[in-house]
Amino acid sequence: AKALQHAQLRVMTPQGPVLSVSGDSGYFYLENLPEGSHPVRVGVNGHACNATLVVAPAEGRIITDLGEIACTR
Repeated sequence: AKALQHAQLRVMTPQGPVLSVSGDSGYFYLENLPEGSHPVRVGVNGHACNATLVVAPAEGRIITDLGEIACTR
Protein backbone atom coordinates (compact mmCIF):
# COMPACT_ATOMS: atom_id res chain seq x y z
CA ALA A 1 0.00 0.00 0.00
CA LYS A 2 1.19 3.51 -0.80
CA ALA A 3 1.40 6.09 1.98
CA LEU A 4 -0.86 9.09 1.53
CA GLN A 5 1.10 12.32 1.69
CA HIS A 6 -0.60 15.46 2.99
CA ALA A 7 -3.90 13.64 3.53
CA GLN A 8 -6.52 15.14 5.80
CA LEU A 9 -7.71 12.80 8.55
CA ARG A 10 -10.93 13.19 10.50
CA VAL A 11 -11.18 10.77 13.43
CA MET A 12 -14.59 10.54 15.07
CA THR A 13 -14.43 10.11 18.86
CA PRO A 14 -17.16 10.26 21.51
CA GLN A 15 -15.85 13.75 22.37
CA GLY A 16 -16.14 14.92 18.75
CA PRO A 17 -13.92 14.93 15.65
CA VAL A 18 -10.13 15.09 15.85
CA LEU A 19 -8.32 16.46 12.78
CA SER A 20 -4.80 15.87 11.51
CA VAL A 21 -2.79 16.05 8.28
CA SER A 22 -0.26 13.39 7.26
CA GLY A 23 3.30 14.43 6.47
CA ASP A 24 5.56 13.70 3.51
CA SER A 25 6.03 10.08 4.58
CA GLY A 26 2.34 9.46 5.31
CA TYR A 27 2.75 9.57 9.09
CA PHE A 28 0.32 11.55 11.20
CA TYR A 29 0.14 12.70 14.81
CA LEU A 30 -2.93 12.53 17.03
CA GLU A 31 -3.04 13.46 20.69
CA ASN A 32 -5.14 12.16 23.57
CA LEU A 33 -7.35 9.77 21.61
CA PRO A 34 -9.45 7.52 23.85
CA GLU A 35 -8.93 3.76 23.69
CA GLY A 36 -11.16 1.83 21.31
CA SER A 37 -12.15 1.77 17.64
CA HIS A 38 -12.81 5.04 15.87
CA PRO A 39 -14.11 5.64 12.33
CA VAL A 40 -11.74 7.73 10.20
CA ARG A 41 -12.35 9.67 7.00
CA VAL A 42 -9.21 10.28 4.93
CA GLY A 43 -9.16 12.81 2.09
CA VAL A 44 -6.44 13.68 -0.40
CA ASN A 45 -6.49 15.34 -3.84
CA GLY A 46 -10.30 15.37 -3.99
CA HIS A 47 -10.61 11.65 -3.16
CA ALA A 48 -11.75 10.18 0.14
CA CYS A 49 -11.90 6.82 1.86
CA ASN A 50 -12.91 5.37 5.21
CA ALA A 51 -10.87 3.44 7.75
CA THR A 52 -11.01 2.30 11.34
CA LEU A 53 -8.40 3.44 13.82
CA VAL A 54 -7.90 1.10 16.79
CA VAL A 55 -6.29 2.64 19.86
CA ALA A 56 -5.03 0.05 22.34
CA PRO A 57 -4.43 0.82 26.03
CA ALA A 58 -1.30 2.96 26.37
CA GLU A 59 0.09 0.93 29.30
CA GLY A 60 2.48 3.71 30.29
CA ARG A 61 3.71 4.49 26.77
CA ILE A 62 3.92 8.13 25.75
CA ILE A 63 3.83 7.37 22.01
CA THR A 64 1.89 4.51 20.43
CA ASP A 65 2.49 3.29 16.88
CA LEU A 66 -0.92 2.45 15.42
CA GLY A 67 0.56 0.61 12.42
CA GLU A 68 -0.81 0.77 8.90
CA ILE A 69 -4.37 1.90 8.43
CA ALA A 70 -6.09 0.49 5.36
CA CYS A 71 -8.74 2.56 3.59
CA THR A 72 -11.94 1.33 1.99
CA ARG A 73 -14.25 3.30 -0.27
